[in-house]
Amino acid sequence: MKKIISMLLVLTLCFSVGIKSTRTVKARTTITGFGTQNTGTLQLPNCGDAITFPNLVKVVSTTPEGHESEVDVAYHWCNLDTKKTYGSNWGEDYTDEVFIPGNWELIVWFGLNSDYNVYNLPQSYTFNRVIGGKEMTLADYQGACIGYKYQFVIEDTGIAPKISTTKLLNADKNRDYEDQIDLSYGTKPVKFSVVSGSLPNGLQLGEDGIIEGKPTLAGNYSFTVRAKNSYGYDDKKIYLEVLSDEDKIYNFTLDSSKEIIAPKVGDKISFPEGISIKSVDPVEARSNLRLFYRWANSDNTKSYTSDRPEDGVFTEGDWILYIYVAAENINYLFDYESFKQVESLKKISLGGTTFEATVLDQFVIGYTKTFSVKKEKITKKTPETTTKKRTVPPGKIKKVKPAKKSILLSWKKIKGVSGYHIQYSLKKNFKKKCKSMFVKSAKKTKAKIKKLKAKKTYFVRIRTYKIINKKKYYSAWSKVVKRKTK
Repeated sequence: MKKIISMLLVLTLCFSVGIKSTRTVKARTTITGFGTQNTGTLQLPNCGDAITFPNLVKVVSTTPEGHESEVDVAYHWCNLDTKKTYGSNWGEDYTDEVFIPGNWELIVWFGLNSDYNVYNLPQSYTFNRVIGGKEMTLADYQGACIGYKYQFVIEDTGIAPKISTTKLLNADKNRDYEDQIDLSYGTKPVKFSVVSGSLPNGLQLGEDGIIEGKPTLAGNYSFTVRAKNSYGYDDKKIYLEVLSDEDKIYNFTLDSSKEIIAPKVGDKISFPEGISIKSVDPVEARSNLRLFYRWANSDNTKSYTSDRPEDGVFTEGDWILYIYVAAENINYLFDYESFKQVESLKKISLGGTTFEATVLDQFVIGYTKTFSVKKEKITKKTPETTTKKRTVPPGKIKKVKPAKKSILLSWKKIKGVSGYHIQYSLKKNFKKKCKSMFVKSAKKTKAKIKKLKAKKTYFVRIRTYKIINKKKYYSAWSKVVKRKTK
């Protein structure tokens, strides 16, 4: 150990005083030309031929001289329709592969096997070259690799089918199911059938290779399928798992008996009350679900969860309320792929507030809503809002329905007022691009906001007014509601 440390110290000292390293770096050689000799004639494959590689050319000279052994020749068959490529230099086994009908190309690669060599060829080399009796064009030209290609078409003269599917998509018990057994190739028409084993009860295999139905028994299944045409057939063992309907939760609904009130600066951290899980599909999974909540500020430096209550207060800024529906037991997990297809689960309304789904996985479904927490402003009361004797009751929005370049608005009828004042804007602070409309009848509870921009989110609010001695007195604004036009 002492000897090793001493050696390291000596090396460190040598480098620190400027002793040069004895390591040499091999200079890069630039190859500006190479000569080839054809060693065979390209015989184009036919439909159904096995994948094999030709021997068409070898390198017999280079400029500068003496680098012939450093140029490797490789052949790639490329199916231009399926984008599948077979390479002679990849060391893969293509025993079961054949040429199928369609558009193909052969690429002949001249690759330098040394890191210190690079091509710098004139245009005459990179334009075209006769290889195996075929005039080929440039396929690719890189620093150490150049390829020439020849394209051709294989006609469909008839080929037996080959099944590519091994395992089908999982099925759910008592749920509609459909999947397709695929072919790598095969001249149509091809008919499918089960030759051994059996499908799960409730599923059928059509001659077109589609398996469909509604399985009635959970379990793991295997069966052999035959794909057959007039040129032959292929048998393949297929696997399929049917999951119990008790394993997955497909849907649920939430309900709220209390309004969710936006917090203010200085309020103690508290969580919504009155929210409950109303229904679950399947019903048996109801006891497996639980609700919990989380508050976090916008940069996530402060976070509070209902599972681990802590003392805290809301500070100024944006705060996000998370509502989570969690699967307690791994025997019941969410079928979150189905959840993504259910529009009613992407947005939910609770306590007068709309939440959007942001977490969708098999263990938890989460919804969020951002609240802007501000200091409560203390302002003097003016005739525009209220007086001691003339308090105007506030308006309340009942429903906001988006339509094509418009919004349908309905509100609660308020007694003792003269009419309603509606404001709508593309900005939630209503400071810019804000427009108004007045409804001069206290009996009306509906209005259509027209001439809006398509597919834009608008913020809407309403207040009442009362005319006394030819002067309007306004109530406070209602809660702001946002909707996206169609």
